[in-house]
Amino acid sequence: MKKIILSAILACLFVFNTQAQDETTTKDDTTTNDEAALDGSYNKWQARFRVIAVAPEPYFYDNVNGFDPDFSTSFAPEIDITYFLSKNISLELMLTTSKHDVEVEGGIDLGSVSILPPTLSMQYHFYADDFKPYIGAGINYTIFYGEDSGDIDSISYKNEIGYAVQAGLDLSLIHI
Repeated sequence: MKKIILSAILACLFVFNTQAQDETTTKDDTTTNDEAALDGSYNKWQARFRVIAVAPEPYFYDNVNGFDPDFSTSFAPEIDITYFLSKNISLELMLTTSKHDVEVEGGIDLGSVSILPPTLSMQYHFYADDFKPYIGAGINYTIFYGEDSGDIDSISYKNEIGYAVQAGLDLSLIHI
């Protein structure tokens, strides 16, 4: 749980965002992006590049007493595409890959493995001028590849479905 909370906090700190939203104008040229969002004329698509913390949390070891593997936390570049269903609710597809060292308490090195965890999340966005905090939750399918052996010659990883939680803050830097 500590890794999830740490990841959420770090993700909030390292979010870089450029929203492609057209400035909507009316006859008096005073409509802002937030007012455009209220009347439904906002851009429904958003693309971002950011740096995120990837903190895998294995759960398969619950059935084996004394076996407690630890995956290192990794920071990785990430690209995501967001589609807004409404002003506040969106769907986000996150794409990244990262490499992690794996070990077991007691000093056994299990080597390293790379993961590809495409993640689909539903988010709720709040609006406060150019600051737009959000929270989200979703699912991912973690694909393991590039295993490097450690102290144990034969280890395999099973691709699995998992969950994701997120919190962040979008800051509009450029209005296109």
